[in-house]
Amino acid sequence: MPILIDHLGNRTYGIWVLIGTLLGYFGMLDIGLSRAVMRFVSQALGKNDRAEADEWINAGFFTFLALSLVGIAASFVIWFVVGQIISDPAEAEMLRNACFIAAFAFSLSLPSLCFQGVISAHIRQDVIQYIQIGTTVFRSTGILLVIYFGGGLLFLVMVAACATLLNSLIVFLMAYRVHGQMHINIHLIGKLNYKTFIQYAMSTFISQIADILRFKTNPLIIAPVLGLAAITPFSIAEQVNNLVGGICAGVLNNLTPGFSGLEGEGGVEGNTALRRGYFFSYKISCYIGVFVVGMALMLSHAFILRWMGPEHGKVYLIANIMLIGSVFAIIQMPTICLLFSISKQTFYAYSNWLQAGATIVLVIILIHSLGLLGVAIAIAVISFLVKLFVQPFGAASVFGMSILRYHWQHTLPNISIPAIFLIVFYYLAKDYIVPDYVNIVITAGIGGILFFPVVFFLGFNKSERAFLRKCILPAGSKTE
Repeated sequence: MPILIDHLGNRTYGIWVLIGTLLGYFGMLDIGLSRAVMRFVSQALGKNDRAEADEWINAGFFTFLALSLVGIAASFVIWFVVGQIISDPAEAEMLRNACFIAAFAFSLSLPSLCFQGVISAHIRQDVIQYIQIGTTVFRSTGILLVIYFGGGLLFLVMVAACATLLNSLIVFLMAYRVHGQMHINIHLIGKLNYKTFIQYAMSTFISQIADILRFKTNPLIIAPVLGLAAITPFSIAEQVNNLVGGICAGVLNNLTPGFSGLEGEGGVEGNTALRRGYFFSYKISCYIGVFVVGMALMLSHAFILRWMGPEHGKVYLIANIMLIGSVFAIIQMPTICLLFSISKQTFYAYSNWLQAGATIVLVIILIHSLGLLGVAIAIAVISFLVKLFVQPFGAASVFGMSILRYHWQHTLPNISIPAIFLIVFYYLAKDYIVPDYVNIVITAGIGGILFFPVVFFLGFNKSERAFLRKCILPAGSKTE
């Protein structure tokens, strides 16, 4: 990121961010299908019914194929209209061509999302992560070569497009390796199952639109009010926030297929395994969310100074405000996974729309008086309110408890342990935190090393510790 900003400059880098923002709206072509594939294939696997799994895979694949054609057509529409966002003719032409390349490549890659859902249904996020690491290395290497040879924005977009297509090809091949033989035949799609499949996908789609509005609208508000150059510091702060959220999501977002499998085995009503699995994962999300965000708050100033340079040093204030708002978003990840796994994602969709709408309104109100600080405050305040007081109702209602009992028994005790640890650790470490990568890594590493035994022995009971040992040790039983 610092190399890109130095190479492109703040204004052109702002266009780079705008391209990613507009491409995010193209993500609506998913219409919730990838989650539907993961949900129903994992349920079929829980019932040990491979034929039913093939029905769901075909439903997803052929629908994605049709949407891919829609996306290709939309790419040409974007080429004609997107230049209207920017007044400068040269920059407008650059944006048009870059958006067309990115959107066309994304449209071609759409069918691979079906096979990514298949891999996720087998709870093989490790495979997906290896693919993403490989394509990230490919993309980053290509970007560095473009910069080294003095290439412009269009060449950078071409590299990213090639990485997208490479990723889709590898996902397709690995899905066959993980799942085994898949019979791709449009005649295998049952009418009743397809109706259920589309209904689930569309209700998921409603929540995905809200997600896109939450995460992809702010640059479109910032650009006309504060200018293209203001997108860059916001993007830096957002990148720090996304990094922290991504670390936690990598651990917690694998839960959906696991919950779906448990539902396939025993339904929802009175399913003690599902209840036990949810609250155990919720405990883990509290520990991980508070600890990771707390460490990020401690280290963000030093990290941004070292990463981006002193000229961007004040960005840490924006980043920290956004991080504070993301704590409860991370904690509620198991709730979102639960709702999607048992086909109750409509509640999440409503709460997501509430969050998206309220955030946009508050951003528009605060940006004129407080600038980027107002944008960060709006994001944090609405996230805190929705994630603490609205979304937990979804899980509480599934398990027949009040929201007060939910937080008193499961949230408050589980955030207290990491919070107390972080206060003590910050008091001991604050004088040693400097803008140096080695120092930052050592500080974070020591914090993690000390935190693990504290939370292991004080946060988990005897049976939970035994279960974690089986998961962690190489000799652990996979059937457990």
